[in-house]
Amino acid sequence: MRYYQGVSRRISTVTEDGLRIEFPARNIQRFLTRDGIQGMFEMEISPANKFIAINKIR
Repeated sequence: MRYYQGVSRRISTVTEDGLRIEFPARNIQRFLTRDGIQGMFEMEISPANKFIAINKIR
């Protein structure tokens, strides 16, 4: 909700193994719908923890 209001620029979520991660909202913006962001995603990052890609897997 905060992202839709323009207040937040970061997304916080929990991985399958319970690790909480935070990343720039722009990385997942293409999956944003009127109902929000739903599904399971796979994120690819570099060895230096830099974002490479994100893909919806479910």
